[in-house]
Amino acid sequence: GCPAFYELDHIEQQFPKEINVRKIAFATGRKYITLPGMDLQQKELILFLSKKFKDRKFTVAFHDPINKRHQKTTELLDFLALHNIDHVDISGTAEKLKEFYNDCDAQIGYRVHAHIYMSSIQKPSILLAEDSRAKGIKSSLPGVILDTYKYQTLNRIQRVLNKLKKKGFFFAAQPLPNISDDVWLQWQDEESNNWKRNRVANWSIKEHFETMKLMLSQLP
Repeated sequence: GCPAFYELDHIEQQFPKEINVRKIAFATGRKYITLPGMDLQQKELILFLSKKFKDRKFTVAFHDPINKRHQKTTELLDFLALHNIDHVDISGTAEKLKEFYNDCDAQIGYRVHAHIYMSSIQKPSILLAEDSRAKGIKSSLPGVILDTYKYQTLNRIQRVLNKLKKKGFFFAAQPLPNISDDVWLQWQDEESNNWKRNRVANWSIKEHFETMKLMLSQLP
């Protein structure tokens, strides 16, 4: 697994028997800037969750520096302001990321390292897979990981154009519609069952750690 799995100050700690979730973070993705439709999916989900968590602290976290030259980022900031949804820029250093998530009780979002970190410090997390990295992590880190897009085959004209441009792409990504209800169902299932799948993810990290130590001991 990724070295970021192993938060050494927490590796020996047990997942709490009970978790009172009062502060929830939402990690914005990257694909909303470049993948058509992903910006709408993300905004719909943020608004949906902000209403569901109206009695709790809900904060949107930007892992990348807020760059207002990106039109989609400006639109997202305006959207958050319109609906009075708090946001914070945690880009720049790993310390800022840790400080922010240490003060949260749970997270939902598109960032792989937010999911990894929360899983490693025994806190609930739902990862929304926006790329192959997030999809691929399912093979080494169980838990709650939901796809937010699907692949669709390009038509013949699109494939020919890609061939002429020396691009080997024969599939395109398409955001999945109406994911909010599924995300909420997964959240309710985990919360009502005392975060069973999140506990399994944390247990998996501890198991991987033993293998990682063995691998390191065999290095020259």
